[in-house]
Amino acid sequence: MRVDMKTQWWPQSGGENSCVNLSPTPPPLNLPYPFYSSKTYFHWCLFNWARQNPNLDVWYLLTSATADNTDHLLTHLLHHYPNLNLATLDLDKIFHATPVNKLFNSRRWTRNDTWPVEVLSDMLRVSVLWHWGGIYSDTDVISIKPFTIPVNAVGLEAKGVIASAFLSFTKNNPVLWALMKDINTHFKPTRWGSIGPQAVTRVIKSECKNDTKLDITKDGKPQTCNNITIYPSQFFSPVYYNNFKAYISDGGGKNFEKDLKNTFLIHFWNKMSKDAVVKAGSSSIYDMAARKSCPVTYQMATLRAKHF
Repeated sequence: MRVDMKTQWWPQSGGENSCVNLSPTPPPLNLPYPFYSSKTYFHWCLFNWARQNPNLDVWYLLTSATADNTDHLLTHLLHHYPNLNLATLDLDKIFHATPVNKLFNSRRWTRNDTWPVEVLSDMLRVSVLWHWGGIYSDTDVISIKPFTIPVNAVGLEAKGVIASAFLSFTKNNPVLWALMKDINTHFKPTRWGSIGPQAVTRVIKSECKNDTKLDITKDGKPQTCNNITIYPSQFFSPVYYNNFKAYISDGGGKNFEKDLKNTFLIHFWNKMSKDAVVKAGSSSIYDMAARKSCPVTYQMATLRAKHF
């Protein structure tokens, strides 16, 4: 069974398995900004954003017209979380009249050596936020607390490097326009992340005009420059990609609440960890995060096996 979606413009909620239509103006929100994620596959715990933030409209954005619902997990989640919505993007309209339109239409990013899925996602996240504002998160990010971070915020993934897995900006924020221009200018087909963290870091450094704002230690205090708040890595990326195995180490999450007391999001670095096996009940950081924050999907994921 698959869930089908129409490719139009902006989401207007439908029934449990209905198509999702798009229109130029987002629906009324209970919070000042919606949350989005854009990938062509489902990360099984992403939907905890809807659980952690019941007053926040959560939109899962796809570039395909269908989503796999073979095990009915998607149907169950859409029914369980009324603030969760799915939509397919019209890419031509999303990129039209933006600085990334030239790169998108050039198709240089579709070459085999350019990581086309990741590059398209890099372009989409900034364009979507430009049009509507809100919070963007990658699909390999789990929200472990209700989101109370103010708008116009970014987070470090390492000292001096701004992450692109999480972005929060108001609609038509000039930083987003500058970021789209940077993406169009600095795209390097054979360089990983050339328009991801590298682009965000370049633009934020330019906006701050003071590189020391990005030298926050992991446990440091947030810094603000030019109305942008920069958060230390502990808030959104407590473990860097080269140490991702710490997330799946047995017993590593036994002090979950204490160790992650200042953490809102956990980035699990899917590019590195996608083949890792997580044992249910192992009390690893991933196991604890999934069990606490994603009870619906955790239960279904562990019904058939002792690992996921």
